[in-house]
Amino acid sequence: MSLIDWIIVFSINAAVIGFAYWSKRYNRSVADFLAANRCGGRYILAVAEAMAFFGAISFVADFEKNYVAAFAQKYWEWLTAPFGILVTISGWVIYRFRQTKALTLGQFLEMRYGRKFRIFAGSLAFLSGVINFGIFPGMGARFFIYYCGLPQSFEVFGFEISTFIFLMLFLLSIATAITIWGGQISVMVTDFVQGLLMLSVILMVVMFFLKDYSLDVVFSTLQQREPGRYLIDPFDTGKQSFNVWYALVLLVGTFYNYMGWQSSQGYNTSAKSPHEAKMSKIIGWFRGVPYFISVLIIAVCAYTAMHNPSYSSVADAVNSELSNIDSAKLQGQMVVPVFLGKTLPIGLLGLFFAVIVSAFISTHDTFLHSWGSILVQDVLIPIRNKPLDPKQHIRWLRFSIIGVAVFIFLWSVFLRFEDHILMYWMVTGAIFLGGSGSVIIGGLYWKRGTTAGAFSAMAIGSVLATSGLIVRMVNPEFPIGSQMIFTISMAASVASYIVISLLGKKTFNLDKMLHRGAYSENVEKESKPLTFWKSIKERLGITKEFTRTDLFVYSIVLGQSVLWFIIGWVIFILYTMGDKWGFELTDDHWFGIWKFEIYLFLAVSFFVLFWFAIGGFKDMKYLFKSLSNIKRDVNDDGWVNADESNEEQEVSNT
Repeated sequence: MSLIDWIIVFSINAAVIGFAYWSKRYNRSVADFLAANRCGGRYILAVAEAMAFFGAISFVADFEKNYVAAFAQKYWEWLTAPFGILVTISGWVIYRFRQTKALTLGQFLEMRYGRKFRIFAGSLAFLSGVINFGIFPGMGARFFIYYCGLPQSFEVFGFEISTFIFLMLFLLSIATAITIWGGQISVMVTDFVQGLLMLSVILMVVMFFLKDYSLDVVFSTLQQREPGRYLIDPFDTGKQSFNVWYALVLLVGTFYNYMGWQSSQGYNTSAKSPHEAKMSKIIGWFRGVPYFISVLIIAVCAYTAMHNPSYSSVADAVNSELSNIDSAKLQGQMVVPVFLGKTLPIGLLGLFFAVIVSAFISTHDTFLHSWGSILVQDVLIPIRNKPLDPKQHIRWLRFSIIGVAVFIFLWSVFLRFEDHILMYWMVTGAIFLGGSGSVIIGGLYWKRGTTAGAFSAMAIGSVLATSGLIVRMVNPEFPIGSQMIFTISMAASVASYIVISLLGKKTFNLDKMLHRGAYSENVEKESKPLTFWKSIKERLGITKEFTRTDLFVYSIVLGQSVLWFIIGWVIFILYTMGDKWGFELTDDHWFGIWKFEIYLFLAVSFFVLFWFAIGGFKDMKYLFKSLSNIKRDVNDDGWVNADESNEEQEVSNT
C-alpha cells in the first residue's frame, strides 16, 4: 500500500478510537456498561449489530462461500427467506425477551429456571462462545497480511517479530480498550459509525469492479465450471457443501436458535422498548442488502480474474502471493483478499483496508463485551451468590473482557485451522445452541416448561454436539457432517425438554415474568374482542405500537421475501416440469435472473445507506441526551431477587 493508503487507514481508525474514548463519559452504571441503559433506537441498533457480524472473519468466510458457490447458492436463500422474515417481523423471541427487562440471557434463565440453571447454561454459553470466537483474531490477521502483501516477520532492534502475532496483539488491544472504556455505549456508537463507513466503501469497491469486469464476461467465465461445481445453476449441486441441505439446516437453526447465540447480547437488551427491539430486527433486512450483494460481486469478479485468460496477469500476481502459503485450505480462503490487494487503486485500497480494520475491531469489541459479560453475569456472580457494588461490578466485567481477549489470542496462535469457517462456527456453536433453543422458546412461550426439562435439554444438546466436534477433529472423514451433528443435537434437545417437562406436571407464571396483564406497569381496561382483521394483524406481529411508517417498512420486508419465494417455486416447477412442457431452463435464463437481482439490490443499497445514516444519527443524538439526563438505578445490575425467580406451580386439575 502507498503512503496515502496508510494515512487513510490510520486517520479513520484514530477518529474511531477518539470517539470511543470520548463516549466513555456516559458510562456511569452497570446498566450503562451492559446495555447502554436501554436507550438504543432502531437504526443505531440495526447498523451497529450488523457491523458486529460483518467482521474481518465474516468477509473471509463470505468471500470463500461466494467464490466456491457464486450465484447459485442465492436461489436456496429465496426458498427459505420468507420463513426467516416471518420469524423476524413477528417479534419472535426478541419481543418477549425484552419484556422480561433482563440484561442478559442468563438473567432471564434464572427468572425462568432458577440460579443453578443460570450457572450451568452460562458456563456452556461461555465455553461455546470463546472457542467459536477463538479463530477470529487469526483469520483477521491473515487477511491483513495477504491483502497488504506484508512480510511474515520483521526485525526490531535485532529481534525478529512475527507479523501475524504483532497484528493480532495490536488490533486486539484497540478492540479491548474500546470495550472496557465505555462498555456497550462505546461499542454501539463506534460500531454504528464504522458500519456506515463499511457500507459506503464496499459499494464504491463494487462500482469499481463492475467497470472493469462486465457481468457478461463474469457469467461466461462462471459457465465454464466443471460438472457438479454449481456456480450459476442451483440444481447442479453434486459436489458442493453450500447446497440446499446447508440452507435448510440454517433455516431450522434460525427459528430454533433465534437470539440463542449471545455474541452480541448487548444489542438484545439495549433497545429503548420491546417494539424498538423488534423494529431493529425488521429493518435489519435492508442493512444486509449492501453487504451481501457486494461480497458476492467481489467474489465472482475474483473468480473471473483467476479463470479467464484475459486477466492472466492478475491471476499470476495472485497465485504468486498465494504460493507463499503452506496450507491449501488457507490458500482457498485468501484468494479474494489477495485479489483485492492486487487490483484496487491507491485511495480505494486504503479505504477498503480501513473498513476491514474497522470490521475487525467492531466484531471483536462486541464479542469481547458479550462473552466477558456472560462470564461475570451468568457464572461468577451467581456462584458468589450475592451482588457486587457498582464499581466492583464494572471492575469484574473489565477484567473478564481482558481475560477473553488473552484466550482468543492464544487460541489463534496455537490452533492450526483447516476447515471451512462456516462449518467450524456451526459445530462449535452447537455446544450451546444444540439445547439453548428449547429452553429459550419453551421458557418464553410454554408455561409447562420446567427446570428439569431445561437441564435435560441443555445437557443432551451439548453432549451430542461436543461429541460430534471431537470425533470430527480426530477424524475429518467421519461420515456424519457438521450440519447433521447440529440437526441431531437440536432434535434430541427438543424431545427431552417436552417429555421431561410434561412428566413434571408444573406451570410457570409467564405474565409476571413478562410484566403483562395484572403485572403490567400500565394495567389497561378490559378490551373488546378482536375483530377478524385485528386478529390476523396480531398473529403477524403488527401490534398497536406500529406507526404507518412501521407498517409500510414491514410490508416491504414481508412482500419482497414472499415475491422471491414465489419466483423460486415458479423456477422449481419449470425445472421439474420443463420436459413435459417443451421448456428448458438454460444458463441464459439464469444470467437474466442474476442480473436483475444485482441491479435491483444495488439500487436499494444506495437508498439504504442514505436512509440509515439519517435515522442513525438521530438515534445517536437521542442516546446521548437520554444518558445525560436519565436517573440511574444502582440495583439494575442483572441480579435476580428471590421473588423474581422460578415461580413454578403444580398444574391445576380444573
